[in-house]
Amino acid sequence: KFSPTGRHLLIQTRCPSWNTSSYVNTLWLYDIKNQTKKLIALNLSASSKPQWSPSGDYIALILKTDNSENKTNDKQTEQHIYLYSLISDELFSIQIGKDILS
Repeated sequence: KFSPTGRHLLIQTRCPSWNTSSYVNTLWLYDIKNQTKKLIALNLSASSKPQWSPSGDYIALILKTDNSENKTNDKQTEQHIYLYSLISDELFSIQIGKDILS
């Protein structure tokens, strides 16, 4: 998905993880002008559809969390949205609560 400025491209990949018998979903940021790519997220949720901010300075995404401690009651698990800043090159977590519909 192209950024609003047309300078970057988001690339989602899904590769098998033979050790865990599952898939690893990753998110890459490709700089079109410099022809470079950067890994943004390793544990991207399979259902996540990363979105650009209107300015193209941020990317909103959802990462998988390890719910192994709370498998019986997923609704009590804290939910987060993550923002990746192209300006600071940081990933910020925003807590959005426990009662999120799946």
